[in-house]
Amino acid sequence: MGKRGDAKEFADTCAETWRDLHAALSPIIGSGGVSALYKRCLFLRRGDYPWLGDVSVSSPQPGDFSGLVDAIREQSESEALAANGALLDSFRQLLTNLIGAPLTGQLLQTVWVEHGHAVRTRRNDQG
Repeated sequence: MGKRGDAKEFADTCAETWRDLHAALSPIIGSGGVSALYKRCLFLRRGDYPWLGDVSVSSPQPGDFSGLVDAIREQSESEALAANGALLDSFRQLLTNLIGAPLTGQLLQTVWVEHGHAVRTRRNDQG
């Protein structure tokens, strides 16, 4: 991601993943539920990635992840990849705690596969 265009493309890909998660889960837990989980993930991961504390989460539209996109664009490739992966992992863990592993796996599978993430649930987290 050495070029600015690459950073923009990665940030846009991250936003697409988060928008797809929002679209998949909003009918089940509501837009506010998805937003609450997202905000909690940002809070939980800011210790590892302090710059996440600066991500604006007050968006006018549900499913708007522009604050995250802007923050990711400012990071190195390895930092951006690690932070987004950590956010997604936290999201999956929080959702699993809320609705259980089988339903989480079922709901996230399409989004995870489409965006190239491992489909994991608490039962098979070891690997």
